[in-house]
Amino acid sequence: MQEAIKERPYTEVFVRETPKREVCFTSGKTIYLERLVGDRWVSGYWAANGHLAPLRWPQERWYEEDTFQVEIDWEPLSTGWQWVSGVEVPEAEKVYRHFVVELSNTERPITVKIHTLLDGSPVLTRWLEITNISGKPVALTRVYPWSGWLWPRDRDFTLGYFTKSDWAWEGWLDWESLSRGITSIKCDKGQGHDDPFFIVRNEAKGEYFIGHLAWSANWQMEFERKASTIESESSTTHVGLLFRIGPWASSPQRIIAPRETVTTPAVHLGHIEGDLDTVVQAMH
Repeated sequence: MQEAIKERPYTEVFVRETPKREVCFTSGKTIYLERLVGDRWVSGYWAANGHLAPLRWPQERWYEEDTFQVEIDWEPLSTGWQWVSGVEVPEAEKVYRHFVVELSNTERPITVKIHTLLDGSPVLTRWLEITNISGKPVALTRVYPWSGWLWPRDRDFTLGYFTKSDWAWEGWLDWESLSRGITSIKCDKGQGHDDPFFIVRNEAKGEYFIGHLAWSANWQMEFERKASTIESESSTTHVGLLFRIGPWASSPQRIIAPRETVTTPAVHLGHIEGDLDTVVQAMH
């Protein structure tokens, strides 16, 4: 009897070699695209159905929101990023696709490696390696390993997250409608309280985002619903839903020594079309 051959889940990483470097990740039916716009690494297109529709996203519609946020010595590093490389890391188990984008910053002596792991499921995994290439210590005062647009249209959104931290109430999931503006959820109680986990439902499209930060200490996640387009001489603010998630501290999170590299907690983020059961099972 022939041994059954298990089909490898579909994954793909496509790099567009242009001055505006693009990286498109496909894992199962989930597609996610990032891009270098000027000197910023920004979020772009998400799809949950396996179809990339570039005509929906002409070049001028790229939303300039950072895909990660790093703050050094209380100074946010949103601009000044330059492409260094984009390489695939060979995985011994041949199950995952592991791609690394390396960026260097012209404003501070910092490099960032953006790791993305694809396993064929709708959930992507992301973490950062931050290196101090200067001769002096620097303080990592804030970091969000993943941020940016979830949906670039204003709809009715519902957020699910764990709301109780008392003993025997852990894992109590509540739902609330996301109002316009910023909804901030934070745990500052240390280990053993709450969980940096969320589900966001788009009530108009029947789509979800599900996310989890692999971190057991203090954390913060924020969702910003923008409901109007604001144009100025220097920029345009678009509508839709933004998010960011990462560890949190009121004081510097780490002092990075010269030539030292620190690794952030990983974020598991999935974009899924279907019902709630499908979404939850995808995270497993």
